[in-house]
Parts: sequence; C-alpha cells; structure tokens
Amino acid sequence: MVRKIFILVFMSFLSACGRIDFNEAVMLEKHGMPARAAETYEAFAEKHPEDLKAPQAFFNAAKIYSLTYHLCHKSKPLYERLIRDYPDYPFLSQAKKNIFMCPDYYPLGKSDKWVYGDSQTGGENMRQNVKLISYNDAAFMTETSFYAGAKFVQKNLNVYNFSDNEVIRREKDFSTIILKYPVVKNKKWEAKRKNQKINYEIVATGLEVGVKAGVFKNCVKVKERAENSASWLYTYYAPWVGKILTVVAGKGFENRVEELINYEK
Repeated sequence: MVRKIFILVFMSFLSACGRIDFNEAVMLEKHGMPARAAETYEAFAEKHPEDLKAPQAFFNAAKIYSLTYHLCHKSKPLYERLIRDYPDYPFLSQAKKNIFMCPDYYPLGKSDKWVYGDSQTGGENMRQNVKLISYNDAAFMTETSFYAGAKFVQKNLNVYNFSDNEVIRREKDFSTIILKYPVVKNKKWEAKRKNQKINYEIVATGLEVGVKAGVFKNCVKVKERAENSASWLYTYYAPWVGKILTVVAGKGFENRVEELINYEK
C-alpha cells in the first residue's frame, strides 16, 4: 500500500512537471494500478504520436479499458486510431479483432472455470465442470468433466480458436463455427457436423437472462438448427462470461435444459 502511494505521488509530481513517459505507465500496470496505467498510456500516445512506442501505448490502453474494465466505448476509438494511423504496427490484426470482440461473448482466459447443471434440479442430477487447461495465441483447450449426481462419468477435451472473426470449436473429425463477430441481430451462418448442415442465427440481443449463477444483462440468443429438424436449440451468451443457458425449442415450446450454476473469471 505504501509503495502504491509513493508511485501515485511520484506520478503526480511528473504530471505537474509536464512529463509523461511510457515506462511510467508500465510501472503503474505492473504494480496493480491498471486504471491509472491506461490513462497514462493514452496520455503519452496523445502527446507523443510520433514516438516509436505510441502505437503500443494506444494498444495497451485500449486493452486495459476493454478486458479489465469492459469499457468498449473507451477502447474502440483507441483501436480505431491505432489501425488508421499506424498501419505497420505488428499486432494490427489483434487490434481489429479486439474491436469486434468488445463485448466478448465467448471469453477464454487463463484461469477461467464454469460449472453447468441441469435446469430442473440446479445441477443435482447432472453437472459439467469446465476449465481452461491450455492457452496461447493460436488456440484454447478446455476440459469438461461430466457428473451424474455425485458420480463421475467422463472427461472430454475441446479445442477452440478464433479465425476471421469466428469462434471455432475443433473436434475429432470436424469443426463448428459456434459464434461470429460482430454480434448483431439476424446474423446467420452455416456449419457442418458429421456431414449434417447446421444453421445458426443470432435471433435477439440486449436480453436480460436469469440463471442459477445470477442475472445477466446484454445477453445474446443464438438459434442452432440442424437441417430438416423439427426442433432446435437456443443458446444464450452473456458478455465477458460466455454461455449461460441452453434451451430445447420447437413449434410452441421452449424447455430449459442446462444453465450456468457458478463460474470463476
């Protein structure tokens, strides 16, 4: 705490002297003051746009605003300026991706865990424990443990990656596009699963959805229907959380099947 106070006093002194440096922002971020770090990164880039570190400063500020504080309205202009003014920045593709993924409806972070259960009993009859076990820039791997009551049933591994603004689940013999960015109502796409065509559509956005884990706002509802099938699935995603609810539906009915019980982000 004393160290943080010293850093803040030191930063205030530098600001009063009119000095804003990239390394000062790095120091603030390193010592657990991301809000001040983002402000300092942004101020540095705005004051020294010709500096070689300016594009990285814009990127770092935008990333903190979006991933730490979920302030898409603050991160988007910085990413857009980075793309417009620094076309040679090496992580430009990541900046473009981050614009579309704010808010992120399929977040996968290094220590994320989700617990899903059947909606009827709140997970007493059936439960899935999902955790991230591998994480890099190319792909993510999750491990899902299935339980029937207290009895362990099996474990499955799923690999995901992000390509062309699509979240793709890689399985043994096929891959499925499960979400497309930007997330907007009426967006449609197709996928194949074991030679069967699956139609997807974002049928609603901005929803408030209550599940065992809590009430989530600004959710999206995605319809998944196999070709010629009389029924379909609705999957609900919450920003910065991921999948929260699965519903089986058909003409005249909707039945909750599985929902988020709790999670760790």
